[in-house]
Amino acid sequence: MPVRPLRVKAQNELGKTSSLPDDHNAFTCSGHGSQHIFLGLGPHPERLSELTGTLPGVLYIETQQFIDQMDTSWHQAIPLDFTRIRPEDLTPERVATSTLWIYTPGLRLFPSFWGPIQANLHLSRARTSSPKNQNLALLPSVHGGLIVPEIARALEHINIHPIILPDTFSSRQLIDILTKIRPKLFLSLNLAGLDAYGEHFYLLREARVPVVAWLVDNPFHLLSKFKAPFWKKIPLGVTDNWFIKPLKKLGAHPFHLPLATDPELFHPQTSQPEIEISPKVTFVGRSAFPQKKGFFAGQTVPPKDYDQARQSLLDGRIPDFAWWLAKLNLTTLWPDNAVRRAGLGAEETSLCWRTACLNEAARAAQLTIVGDQGWNTYLSAPFTLHPPIDYYGPLAAWYQKTCITLNMTSLLLPHGLTQRHFDVWAAGGFLITDSTPGLDIFPKELTKKISFASPSDIPALLHRFAGESTEKQHLRTAWRKEILSHHTYANRIEKILEITNKWS
Repeated sequence: MPVRPLRVKAQNELGKTSSLPDDHNAFTCSGHGSQHIFLGLGPHPERLSELTGTLPGVLYIETQQFIDQMDTSWHQAIPLDFTRIRPEDLTPERVATSTLWIYTPGLRLFPSFWGPIQANLHLSRARTSSPKNQNLALLPSVHGGLIVPEIARALEHINIHPIILPDTFSSRQLIDILTKIRPKLFLSLNLAGLDAYGEHFYLLREARVPVVAWLVDNPFHLLSKFKAPFWKKIPLGVTDNWFIKPLKKLGAHPFHLPLATDPELFHPQTSQPEIEISPKVTFVGRSAFPQKKGFFAGQTVPPKDYDQARQSLLDGRIPDFAWWLAKLNLTTLWPDNAVRRAGLGAEETSLCWRTACLNEAARAAQLTIVGDQGWNTYLSAPFTLHPPIDYYGPLAAWYQKTCITLNMTSLLLPHGLTQRHFDVWAAGGFLITDSTPGLDIFPKELTKKISFASPSDIPALLHRFAGESTEKQHLRTAWRKEILSHHTYANRIEKILEITNKWS
């Protein structure tokens, strides 16, 4: 039986070792010019003449990081008539008269090197004329994703027309767009429209289109999908300013961009009159986020750590995402998925926190939960379960007609807020919420009167604001003025454009 030859291996730019595909199928051919250029030589450069024939004067580009890993026999196998050139030597004129052989695994191994080169190649070949500057924004969207319509409206109000793209758009589709127009902005919500290796990012950068990402959820959960460090070149708006320090430590460029509300959607005069009941106390939220099991698949946390987390809650300390990072001694936040262990701990502890608060509220008042059936499993106190309400439908009216909306933040965001911090007040409702450092973006004289530090504080707050009073009316008015003056999507778009102007 013949001995199977050993595959050549190399470390990618993140230090992970993988075998290198070594057959001709690993190369793609582009163009039909007389000059042959290899973008990457692969593990067996001696075989490349089988692709080009006996043509002399073949050129190649290769990353130094790959060259340094190859042994002496690899260096000796490079044909004598092959000449190495620099990436900047790959001019549009040269590309137009060349046949290019691309070692396709290279983009996965060293995307920071090959991404810009291939973006330049694709755009220079596709362009027939200079793209026109347009007051347009590319807005990729996951199907059914929230806040895209709100951002689109905010952009329209300042005469920037949004083009909403499906999250699954291809590089070919992006190239077609970029060869015709130069948008003013590419705004990615939760990294939608950005692929794992940065191919889309490099196309946008080559086309001189500013890219900004707004990370509404836990940034390290979102970043775990990336296999290359290109995201460190993108301004990252984070809703929770706790993440700014660890992101900067990784070399990223974060800035604080809290959640917001849409006055056109959450407005007392435009609230849809579809709600016939007037709940006394309501909580709007799911018992778990969609695909939770799949996201945390393979992650476990020792039971003893959960016991300590629950004890911390009883002692008045919050075992949030930061607490879990320290507890599990997790110091590598990217590129692997280990950070999701801390996320799992924080998510499960969040459920404990919310359950404790909801049980306390249900014992003190008539509680209605707008959410899923999962809450029937967790609560021991009596409550009324109402099915989920369409965010873009009667939810604003629900907030307006509810006497008190109860809110608890997720421990996945140590300094985080929720949409309810903005939407309830904008709709003319009244909110009481757990105390979180994220409330610091609001005036202290407003937050201290409607926040609680412990579940045991909830009954007194519910009793205090159970009916209409001068104090309650003044708070509602002051809060609504604060939200509509400083915390709308128009405010956030203004900040995003300010950031892009600094980067351009």
